[in-house]
Amino acid sequence: MFNFFFGQGMNTFWGAIGAFGTVLAFAVALGQLVNQSKYKNRLLEMEQASEVSSGWLVDERPNISEEEMRQVNGIPSSARLNNNSSLPIYNVFLLSSHLRASENPMDMGISHYKHFDIVAPGEKNIIVMTGGSGAGDHPALAMLFSDSKGITWLRTPKGLLIKMKKEMVNEFLMVYKIDGGPYGNGQSVEVGKP
Repeated sequence: MFNFFFGQGMNTFWGAIGAFGTVLAFAVALGQLVNQSKYKNRLLEMEQASEVSSGWLVDERPNISEEEMRQVNGIPSSARLNNNSSLPIYNVFLLSSHLRASENPMDMGISHYKHFDIVAPGEKNIIVMTGGSGAGDHPALAMLFSDSKGITWLRTPKGLLIKMKKEMVNEFLMVYKIDGGPYGNGQSVEVGKP
């Protein structure tokens, strides 16, 4: 009788352990599948945005008139804006900052911006106004834009790509007093100036 209870009980015990192990292995596999799916979805979401590099300054002295210089306080610089994706980007703000700028969107120290309603695929040569160099720091560009899916992204001066939620975009634009307004033609605007 002793053998009957403990023999059967041990089989039941090991059966329960085996069943628990199977359930645990299934849960781990399901968790990995969910994580892989989230990662793949994130890559798909970033697909177009990752093909858009922020503008960069080039060592060419821009051709700019005295009248244009008086309109916006700053130092003119030649820059290139590159959209390597096969689709246009929308509501693009090219932002003058500096290399030592914080990666935190609210602490980037934006001095000037240009707004474009749409930027087609390819490279665009433009003139931007910057705050200039000083104290071992140099001007650099950041870019705020929406992709073809309507997702807004910020490319920081150091190249970090940040997905921006609507509330964050609104706060960003308010902090720097940036307005798309009538500047769809790529006119330079000093931050905080109408």
